[in-house]
Amino acid sequence: MSIRCRRAVLALAGAAVAAAASPSVAAGQTGVAASFTVTDHRFVGSQDGSSYVTIYAGQSVAFAYPAGTIPHNVDYLALKPTSCTQTAGPDLGPVPPLPRVPSGPGWSGTCRFNVPNMYVFVSRGPRSMPGHVIVRPGAPPPSFPTQPMTPLVPRL
Repeated sequence: MSIRCRRAVLALAGAAVAAAASPSVAAGQTGVAASFTVTDHRFVGSQDGSSYVTIYAGQSVAFAYPAGTIPHNVDYLALKPTSCTQTAGPDLGPVPPLPRVPSGPGWSGTCRFNVPNMYVFVSRGPRSMPGHVIVRPGAPPPSFPTQPMTPLVPRL
């Protein structure tokens, strides 16, 4: 499988994690707005496949480590999220870090961010991989349903 295909698959997996956690986030609502899929070598963000995601204050980011061989976790450096919840994997103590110690695949969780800023995190496993959550102030812009428009046909 090519690198481009792998990135697309990982991005889709991350989007599926976010969709499962919160089917939709409308303007002014909080919920999971982005996600990271953890791989053996990097954090893959759901928005563009990079190690960055951008959300709005009050929203959450989901993290999942579905497959791999290297222990990882999500440990924030200077600024910490408002709260984190581990939703799968062994309970190794309070979070963050998520999970408490680097662990093999099978763990997941979410972190909520109420304060606008850039939050930098790393894995404390053998690979010190970086990731970034950018939190914007205010509410997300409104989303409009994308339904096909029916052309108007004049009556004769």
